[in-house]
Order: sequence, then structure tokens, then C-alpha cells
Amino acid sequence: MYVELFRIYRYNLNSLEESLYFCNHPDVSFEGQAYQAIACETKDFNSVGKGPLPTPTITVNNFGRVVGDLIYQIDQSDTKRLEGAWVERILTEHRFLDGQSDAGSSVSRKDYSRWVIEQVPRRNYKAVEFKLRTPYDIEGVILPGRQCTHYCSWTYRTYPCTWAGGYFDRNNNATTEANDECNKTLAACKVRFGNYAALPFGGHPGIDTFY
Repeated sequence: MYVELFRIYRYNLNSLEESLYFCNHPDVSFEGQAYQAIACETKDFNSVGKGPLPTPTITVNNFGRVVGDLIYQIDQSDTKRLEGAWVERILTEHRFLDGQSDAGSSVSRKDYSRWVIEQVPRRNYKAVEFKLRTPYDIEGVILPGRQCTHYCSWTYRTYPCTWAGGYFDRNNNATTEANDECNKTLAACKVRFGNYAALPFGGHPGIDTFY
């Protein structure tokens, strides 16, 4: 028996890893992550490599108000939004779930895909419907979306630059708030976040040519 597992995340701009995990079955845990049992119906999750890109939908039962309450919280917040949030879909088999005979198998994921919520065309006390698109099929997106250079293109101290700590000058020396400036290099990012941290660096240090 196949099991679809879903994660909605990146709806909280201040905490990108905040997530809602759910699936259509009770008491499910997969790779150490528990999933809430929320009845849902999916359509058009195609893996075809030609033709128009798929635009799948997820219709989620709202009787338990789990999804409805999340949407309400997002609507009331200035730092949360649902359109543009990400959806992760994992297709696996029941035998690969935690506690089952083949749990932990290296072939447990039959399909894995990530999607972007484009619209919420229906939301009421019965159900919530999400219309999805691939990250490369959002209206108005042009590839490449920005220039590929050695330097970070983010605005300093503004998301997706998440630095909110001490002050450094353009030579990466500790300084006062008045002289706080980032020189947009990878070295500047490491000074602030550390050499071994996951850096929110917005440049491409591995390229040799400016485009």
C-alpha cells in the first residue's frame, strides 16, 4: 500500500523550517518524523518528463481545524504567507514506515518532489484546497532570476540575509552600529555566522565568470 506524506513549510518568514506534517493515514512516522492524520485528496501529481508542467492540487479535510487554524494564524501575521510557501511530497510504501518490516531501507522513497503553493482557491469549514506549481513554473519567473556573481545579492540584515547580531565594517572588523557594513563576500558571511554554519550567502563563489 502506498502512502503520501506532506510537509508545508516556508510560510513563516521568520522561521523558514516551521512546518506542518500530515498524511492520509493515522499513527504514521517516517524517518523519525511524525505526521498528523488529516484526510486529504490529491490530483495530478505527474512525473511525466514531457508536455506541460503539472499543476497538482491537494484538498485537505478541515473538520479538525488543523489546516484552517494554520491559515487563520497566517492571515493575522505580517511575517507569514501561504501563497509562495513550499510543499514537500514523499511517496512511500507502508512497509517502509517507522516500526514496519522494511523501515530505514535506502529505497524507501518511491517519489520525492517539492512544489510551491500558487493559490488557495477554496477554503471553508469543510475543506481547504491548495493549487500547486513547480518552482520553475511560477508566472513572471525568468531564469536565471538574478545575476550569478561572486558577491552576495541580498540586502544586508533583510531577509533572506538573516544576520541580526553584532556590527562589522567593510573590512570584517568589529565596529559600531554607525559603521556597520557588509562587503558582500563569502568571507564576510563566515565572519558573522561562523565557518561551519549553514550560510544564507546570496552569491555564487564557485563560478569563474560574471554573467
